[in-house]
Amino acid sequence: MTDILDTRFGQYGAIVALAVLSFVVGRGLRTWLDTGRFGWPPARRLAWALRGAVTPTRYWWGARIDALPQAEKEALLGYETRLLWLEQADSLRCPLCRAEIPNAWVLDEAGQVTVAPPLALHRPPDAVAQDKRDGPASGRAPPGPEGGPVQCPRCDFRLDACRHCAHFLPGAPQSWYTAAWNQPDGTWGRCGHYKRSQPVEDAVDPEMARTLRRQGYEEIRAPMRIADSMLRPDFCRAFSLDRRRLRQASRVRVPGKKRAALLRILEEQRRRT
Repeated sequence: MTDILDTRFGQYGAIVALAVLSFVVGRGLRTWLDTGRFGWPPARRLAWALRGAVTPTRYWWGARIDALPQAEKEALLGYETRLLWLEQADSLRCPLCRAEIPNAWVLDEAGQVTVAPPLALHRPPDAVAQDKRDGPASGRAPPGPEGGPVQCPRCDFRLDACRHCAHFLPGAPQSWYTAAWNQPDGTWGRCGHYKRSQPVEDAVDPEMARTLRRQGYEEIRAPMRIADSMLRPDFCRAFSLDRRRLRQASRVRVPGKKRAALLRILEEQRRRT
């Protein structure tokens, strides 16, 4: 009986292995055939066929996009954007009301998709530098931020909100060194980037505040309070996307290589116009 079971499992394993091998070889063959249209030398075609067998997106949404004629790129951009049910490839479907948020995504220096900044404000360089030096301590907000808002036109959902930022410290100070994001309330907290002078009772936990008071400290520079993590201070220049927080807090996933390829085509299209 055991010999029969071993034989059957061996047969099933061989069938599964053959199916996987056929699948991988099929992907590589498809890549090899497609590279023929670009007139590449055989060595280059073979290299991409091997890569395409293992990581097909590196070819289909990388090297292939770069090699396509411009007309085909734009046709592909239009087709894929329609499949996303969006007007533009850099838009996001709002997770709350499903409205389209325009100009939501851009490519960073590494070619990865990230939250888009707004159009740059035409301000004198010395004024921008002064605003950066002053920050929140100046008591005034600059005419507008260099980052944000990436905001839903219907429900005001902010993609560049504090709660999606790597600098955000959710909850009360005593929770910062624990699993703070698992606190029941992540709607408020502090900013780990911007600091300002504030009473010790507001800046640290009660025990530490009493210790500082005994040492003669009434105020300390500490992370600035964020009353509503769904927004973002007007003066903020330091938004840094935290992909995990964006996914956990708002159920939004940052697009992958396919959308990155579409954004490259869209950027080329906009530069020409």
